[in-house]
Amino acid sequence: MADKTPTLASRALLLALLSGITLGACAQTPPSAPLRHGIVQFDGEGSVFLVTAQPAPVQGTVYFQVPNKQGDAACCKQLPVSAFKAIKAPPGTATDEVSGKEPVMLRGKVPRTDAPMPFVGAAVVGEVQSARLAPGGGISAQAKDGRTSTSSTCISEEGFHVMEKGAKAKAPMLTHLYVSLGYEIDETTCK
Repeated sequence: MADKTPTLASRALLLALLSGITLGACAQTPPSAPLRHGIVQFDGEGSVFLVTAQPAPVQGTVYFQVPNKQGDAACCKQLPVSAFKAIKAPPGTATDEVSGKEPVMLRGKVPRTDAPMPFVGAAVVGEVQSARLAPGGGISAQAKDGRTSTSSTCISEEGFHVMEKGAKAKAPMLTHLYVSLGYEIDETTCK
């Protein structure tokens, strides 16, 4: 009569398989997509235009600057990504300075009280947990998975720029978007 007691090797194999199943069930979910910085432009009539380097994620939130009573940037209002619809950008109105490709432009609606005047500011798109004004005029945001991302802004002779660098000191530029304002600016802030 054969011995049906599991061998030491078969017990070890069974334990390894069960451990793998248990560890797999407890594994963390992968991190969400990186936050994407962009530019918002309000027409003063209730429309908000969002310019990004890549298509917006299907889910997530757009946090964006709005004008305060003095017309300066205040942070932040938010809309779900689903409130924006892709539109064709008029030629020459926006550029992606990193890739050289035409950026993505989306249009949404906001209450006129949120943007009662024409205004251009920074935005961040994705699984955003929180956002605030950043030094340099942009937005500092934290993703729901804990990662952080910060943009800065400046005004050149004819337009508005949003830039984001990687976290390391000599990291490359990740985002550099430009929107033409359609007129010349006397007091520039870009260096």
